[in-house]
Amino acid sequence: MPACSIQETQFVSSTFVNILACLVILFIGTRPIAGVFTDMKGYYLYYVYATVADTGEPGFFFTIILGHLLGLPVEGWFTLVAAIFFLSNLMAAKLLDNINGGILFLTFLVAFLTFSYSTNTIRSGMALSILLLGISFHLKNTRREIVIGYVCFICAISVHKSSFLPLLCYLLAYYRLGVRVCLFLWLFSIFISLTIGNQVVAVFQGLGFDDRLDKYLTATNFSGFSRTGFRWDFLVYSIMPIILGYYVVIRKNFNDQKYSILLSTYLLANAFWIMVIRAQFSDRFAYLSWFLYPFILCYPLMKFDIWGDRQGYNSFLILMGHLSFTLLMNFVYYQ
Repeated sequence: MPACSIQETQFVSSTFVNILACLVILFIGTRPIAGVFTDMKGYYLYYVYATVADTGEPGFFFTIILGHLLGLPVEGWFTLVAAIFFLSNLMAAKLLDNINGGILFLTFLVAFLTFSYSTNTIRSGMALSILLLGISFHLKNTRREIVIGYVCFICAISVHKSSFLPLLCYLLAYYRLGVRVCLFLWLFSIFISLTIGNQVVAVFQGLGFDDRLDKYLTATNFSGFSRTGFRWDFLVYSIMPIILGYYVVIRKNFNDQKYSILLSTYLLANAFWIMVIRAQFSDRFAYLSWFLYPFILCYPLMKFDIWGDRQGYNSFLILMGHLSFTLLMNFVYYQ
């Protein structure tokens, strides 16, 4: 049975969302150059000396050259990078939902790792935001948008090669694998991780498509995001949009190709993370799927009449739970 749209009403003003995005960009871009942001000093040196360690990713180096050509101070360059990150996600949200894309963007703003990937691991965050923008264009399924999508895909990989993995997951979901198959593969990845997880880490490490990912897989001297062991807590976090997706697509049989492809992409990328979940830098792998998290969580709540008269109330609870998790992690767990 086709889904009933509930998008006739715009719940958040586009003007408000646009102004908020600009304020966030300025706030993030002009932050102090401080060690509390971990990688920020390294990026500061990249910009000052116009060099990057990995010349195999020219897209990121291009932003540095562009900043120097425009005569931007380092704060201006960080603002440029923040603009790429946030505006790519804003444009993607509006492409995915032309009426309530603003709420998708607000859901992204309060997501668990949004702040971290806009201030710390900014190269990966920028690449995945461009990838999401490309996916949003590609899903329009017109020749012009498909071409723009592939241009974005190339740009994303040129900024950070790890974006190739979620891109591969997207292409598999778009051309080949449906939600049911991807859900089975996701469940199977849990079994694989619990039984032969260490061997799987060794296999992925041996592929060598990204030297940094190899280092993350084998690091033993880091005690930040992911301690050693199977992370049941973050698996529970990852499963929330999957439960919603299962209910929407399989139980309620709502038919929306765009949502099904996004959900399948998330399932495949998250399955990869689960298989290497014991890696100390687990967040670097988790975000290869979690960059989609706020969008696949919010999209069906805005698009489908799932619960009838309780639609607004249930949607509010889910989105407030999403926000509460972020607040809990940042102000309680990490403190």
